Amino acid sequence: MIKKGNKTVLKAGALIIALLMILSACAPGNSNVAPNNSVPSGQGGNTQPSGNTEPGGKDPSGNEADPYAGLSGEEKLYRQLKDLCDAAWNKGEGVLKTGKTYSMTTSVPGGANWDSEGTEVYTTSFYTGSDGSVEMVRLLSADGGEPSDGELQYKGIKYKYTRRDHERDTVEWVEGAAQAGCTELPALESLMFRLPEFEELDSIKFEYSCYKLSVGKSFFRVLSEDSGVNSAYYTLSNVSAEYYLDGNGDLAGCSWMYTESWSASGASVTDNVSAEIELLKDETPLPATWFRDSSTYVRPEYPEITETAREAHYNIPGKIVFDVRVPKIKDGMPGADKLNKTIEKDLEYELTMDETSLNAAEYSDYISRKADYSVIKIGKFYEILVDCSVGSAEGSGAATWGHRYFYVADKGGPVSAEEFLKMMGYDQEAFLAAADEDELYTDYSGRKMSEDFTYEELLGMFYFDEEAELVFAPDLMF
Repeated sequence: MIKKGNKTVLKAGALIIALLMILSACAPGNSNVAPNNSVPSGQGGNTQPSGNTEPGGKDPSGNEADPYAGLSGEEKLYRQLKDLCDAAWNKGEGVLKTGKTYSMTTSVPGGANWDSEGTEVYTTSFYTGSDGSVEMVRLLSADGGEPSDGELQYKGIKYKYTRRDHERDTVEWVEGAAQAGCTELPALESLMFRLPEFEELDSIKFEYSCYKLSVGKSFFRVLSEDSGVNSAYYTLSNVSAEYYLDGNGDLAGCSWMYTESWSASGASVTDNVSAEIELLKDETPLPATWFRDSSTYVRPEYPEITETAREAHYNIPGKIVFDVRVPKIKDGMPGADKLNKTIEKDLEYELTMDETSLNAAEYSDYISRKADYSVIKIGKFYEILVDCSVGSAEGSGAATWGHRYFYVADKGGPVSAEEFLKMMGYDQEAFLAAADEDELYTDYSGRKMSEDFTYEELLGMFYFDEEAELVFAPDLMF
């Protein structure tokens, strides 16, 4: 089991539902949990192999019995492969490398067709518990590059992660949405350890062929032009699968190819997919702490002026991702009490909400609520910038706003935004003119900033960067 110190998921919707409905009861043993809830209750079969890998026993004379006695040549090879899948699964841990290539064509009535293609590589470290549950670390690399996204599945909860690159080649893995009730391998990777039931092959329109057990070559193969999965909106076809052995005669990998088609309201999508799944025998599975341990970026502290008043992180699946870091002026600094009271008032929610109160709150959606701060020093001037956001935990957009605090030690501490502007050489007229020259906002909104915000509002939406250049960061509410 893992010892602890969220484009990431392969498309496991219609395709995998269809495959698992077709290939029901595909794993040895008695596990009846559908992978990632892909198969509705009563429509799927055994998901993760959990049966015995020793199908033999003693004959009446006390000799070892042939576990495959009485089986035809094809069925005997099939049973041997199924036992190899089971043996690989029952090792309790492993590392899978899954390469997926897709080529998609989309057609829209009265519009142009367009094509898209690409390659995704997933590396999945997994551990299995005595109950057959899976804990894993899964990394996605698009087109063979550095990992960009990931998932941690731990104690039944799957967390998504996104990589952020920072200055000085540092990396931060940011936790996102979480999903409860996850105890299985991703649906496509699970096919490494599962096969269609031999008796079902004829009834599901698969042709099949078996070969002699030969290292490095497939000895079990299923092919189908028509999978039997057809509806008014969805078709799965051209399905093929092959399984491979390594030099020791153990399960080494498999490949799958298929075509999916969707149609609705005259529009259609056709996706041709091939996937290669390899069991990496010499790789050590990554620990559950990998995302934390691989984050080399350190959130900055500014000990000469500020310290962190509160840092908190809660991820409550289906409700909220709460990730906040709130500053305070160090005790004993001129004007610290006054400015800290202002910060406490502005950021009361971020400072007071705990796991109990977050759980009790009602939300219209699974949201992400975040706050973090930075400090910019320009000569004797300090700017304390707190950036906040709230949006979908699934990453579909967010409202953003900020709180700006200005501190000048030899002026007794905190100063107002208007006073700070004057210190930096801007009166009201020059400030508004600079706002209207902001090309980023005009390109975004098609309007000048002064048309959307009053002078008083804009006083809370600016700062000066390290080069003393005026920067506007308007609140964006969706």
